[in-house]
Amino acid sequence: ITGITFREDNKIFQTPDRPFIEDLDKIPFPDRDLLDEPVKQVDITYPRIITGRGCPFSCAFCYEGSVGKYRMRSAENVLSEIDYLLHRGEVRYIRFMDDTFTVNPLRTLKICRGLRKRLEAGKKFAWFAEGRVDILARHPNLIYEMSLSGLINLHIGVECASQEILDIYEKNITLDDIEQVVKISADAQIPLISMNFILGGPKDREEIYEENLTFIKKLMNIAPGRLQITSALLIPFPGTKISKNPEHYGLSIIDRTCKTGVTNETVYCETEFLNKYDLIRLKRK
Repeated sequence: ITGITFREDNKIFQTPDRPFIEDLDKIPFPDRDLLDEPVKQVDITYPRIITGRGCPFSCAFCYEGSVGKYRMRSAENVLSEIDYLLHRGEVRYIRFMDDTFTVNPLRTLKICRGLRKRLEAGKKFAWFAEGRVDILARHPNLIYEMSLSGLINLHIGVECASQEILDIYEKNITLDDIEQVVKISADAQIPLISMNFILGGPKDREEIYEENLTFIKKLMNIAPGRLQITSALLIPFPGTKISKNPEHYGLSIIDRTCKTGVTNETVYCETEFLNKYDLIRLKRK
């Protein structure tokens, strides 16, 4: 059996990797009726769906783009699962969990127009999705299409207000792109624009923290009352560029195996300028 790791006689064995499934449309929909109560009832009202696997990008901090290849389900296949969800019971909020829901704008457009038809037919639901800043900046009309089809929470990856650090992360986005997407999202009447900032990244220091705050305030003026800001401490996930070569990024990993646990204040690596106590202080602040 390929793709498994097991222990036998105190020895660890690993079989060859299993090939990726190329055609995701061939995979049957999950049998959600196998869920136990009350999880099943939550899933009926607030279902989650994944429309692709992998990632075509290679951000230095992210594992998703460092392995395999990106594969997408067709818009028709995704809408078929949406119909399955809508027939199970009253759906209020659908969460598309892909990091890369908007990678193919034409596919995203087809999904949006399919969702809009279902809303116009009397179904009542809203939805959440994550979007790539660079793609949305190049296809602003897609933001309006997403809003018209029921999107009420658009999450975008911002990470940092320093262009230098964004370039180190290989995000391929600019601060101007971020401002443009936030402005268009507000103009499109999307109620919630959520974003995350990474603390403890390469070259992170007190001055970068202040730059983040200044940029956040600027975005709040662009989209008053619509921003949701969260922050997370950098985790050097195994297989990422940062994990493989932390010295190149000016980082010192203090918990490579992540055995200290996963909390909002768990520090896995320190920067040249900020130790773990500094990072916890900034996170709380």
